[in-house]
Amino acid sequence: MSAATVGFRSFLAAVAERRSHGPDIPRVLYTLARQVLGSADLDIVQALVADMLLDLLERRGQAGSADQLLLLEDRAVVRAIRRRIVQVRARQFGSKSKAVKSLRAHVRASLQGELPPAEGLPVALTVGDRLCSKLVRQAVAQVLAKADAPAREPRAVAGRL
Repeated sequence: MSAATVGFRSFLAAVAERRSHGPDIPRVLYTLARQVLGSADLDIVQALVADMLLDLLERRGQAGSADQLLLLEDRAVVRAIRRRIVQVRARQFGSKSKAVKSLRAHVRASLQGELPPAEGLPVALTVGDRLCSKLVRQAVAQVLAKADAPAREPRAVAGRL
């Protein structure tokens, strides 16, 4: 058993026993979170680890709780924690992901049609809580009118909005 695994198991034991003073959060959790997110900002990684730990505390006595994870072999624990981080991330960023997909679909539709003259970037792309096709078309036209305009590809254009 490696030192990282021993530290990780003692941390899980402290979480399972709900000790207020236990070992620090193991580096392996931050490493797993960074792997799930790709190269990510430290604040985002820390927020993801914090949310995952809250999830562990809320699952006391249930499948996936810290006490249940302690019963697994070392590799299975790492796989379970990685899977939990992925699930927490999906819950955290699920609505953002849907919004990005919707924006790209609007940009794609805008690129297929005729764009209005570039008159400046709109203040918002939404009306209420929904994307507005007209405002997205105006924004796409403005982005493509710039000297450093990206390729006419939905992902590239949406990234500039």
